[in-house]
Amino acid sequence: MSQERAHFMAGNPRRSRKQSDPISLLLHYANAKATEQTWRGIVLGPGDSSADSDAAVTPFGVESLSKFNAVQTELTEILDRVIALESAFAVNARELAWQITDLAQPKFTGWAFSTISDKLFELWDTENSSFRELVFFTLAQTLKTVRFRDLHRCEACGKFFVGSSKRDRKFCSNACRSRVTVRRHREKLARTPALRTTKGSGSPHSTEESKRRPRR
Repeated sequence: MSQERAHFMAGNPRRSRKQSDPISLLLHYANAKATEQTWRGIVLGPGDSSADSDAAVTPFGVESLSKFNAVQTELTEILDRVIALESAFAVNARELAWQITDLAQPKFTGWAFSTISDKLFELWDTENSSFRELVFFTLAQTLKTVRFRDLHRCEACGKFFVGSSKRDRKFCSNACRSRVTVRRHREKLARTPALRTTKGSGSPHSTEESKRRPRR
């Protein structure tokens, strides 16, 4: 296995500084906003999104921005389906698991002893070592670590994120939560203009009318 693909290998305790855990790597690929100037660095992983300027480089065999966008689109569609799952017992849950397996094409290549823990760890690759396979292998590794119900998509910015508490299921940050709260409040005011005119001291006409009314 090449060094370029090493950070996709499951269970490897010897990670370089640039290598990331599966969750961070998955969110990196799902949320990245790639351009012609940055897509090569994005493909290489977190920390490299602006480091690449060599137009001849084809990281993980990805040849163009459109190729990366195609994989990212497919990934986000699968993630949306994962988020929509209601139960692990559902038929669509089993179908989705098999689809992820088919997309990842995992291939167990053996065991190796860790020089840190002196324990065996698993060595994995994918059938064709393509970028598409490696991305979905990362998704599979992520879903081994987190529950599918803890994976969410922010209602404000559209980014995918992981959160276990009920409060954190709709927004990826307090900034996004505040932005949506303010927007909804303004939309409510726009739909009900009477709230703006009657708020505070009230209408001058209504005040005069109340003065003229005889007290009972």
